[in-house]
Amino acid sequence: MIICSDSSFLIHLVKIGLFQVVGGKFTFTIPSKVKEETVDEGKQKGYPDAYKIEEEINKGRIKVRELDAMHRKMKEEMTSKFRGLGEGEIEAISLADQEQVDLVSVDDEYAFKITKKLLGIPPVTSGSIAVRAVEIGLLPKEEGRETILNLKKVGLSPEYVYEALEGLK
Repeated sequence: MIICSDSSFLIHLVKIGLFQVVGGKFTFTIPSKVKEETVDEGKQKGYPDAYKIEEEINKGRIKVRELDAMHRKMKEEMTSKFRGLGEGEIEAISLADQEQVDLVSVDDEYAFKITKKLLGIPPVTSGSIAVRAVEIGLLPKEEGRETILNLKKVGLSPEYVYEALEGLK
């Protein structure tokens, strides 16, 4: 299963240790802007998760992809049309279309709606990935619950945390 990720999703997974659990089971792909936001800018600011993400890129567990000409055009059109989206989110949505991924991960409500509308793929949050990890036996249920609760500590919205907890029942 291939997941195209925006910055916040990837940062959340790494900060709470969930990437280490699911990174071998799923293939993660990110656009260059997300790499820039998570690794390059993160290292400049001294964020420990930036080094962990870079390590996963170097191991090949996260693949960095460039947009082709058609999807650079898509990015330009989205930038002018959807002003509330960040550049990393726009590139992630464009790359998801380009690579025909299975899942698109965004942890922003507006990006969530745009992704579903444009691609017809229901986006996933870091919380729903934790639920999936429990469902496929990568995490025991109680550990999945704790993982989801930890997402609130790293900035996932309470609504998404509640939704993920409901998914464990």
